[in-house]
Amino acid sequence: MPEQLEEQIVMIQNRVKKLAANRDQLIRDQCAAERKLEEAQEKLKELGINIEGLNSKLLQAQAEALEVQLAEKVAELTGKVEEGETLVAKYQQVRG
Repeated sequence: MPEQLEEQIVMIQNRVKKLAANRDQLIRDQCAAERKLEEAQEKLKELGINIEGLNSKLLQAQAEALEVQLAEKVAELTGKVEEGETLVAKYQQVRG
């Protein structure tokens, strides 16, 4: 009987260690998520977006609007790059 009790105690200790390791991992994950949230809030503040009083739907709508603006600017820049490449090609033809 004492051997069985010892085995049970060892098994319980191992389970407690696993639970403690899981708890520690959850705490680390939560801290990382909080840091990401704080960084996102700081970036929004830098962009001039007041996040106080905004719910998740409003924040999502704001994010989608910013994505549309970014896509438009990328398209505009792509057009400018293509214009520049065309001008360089024409210049090389004239000089060459």
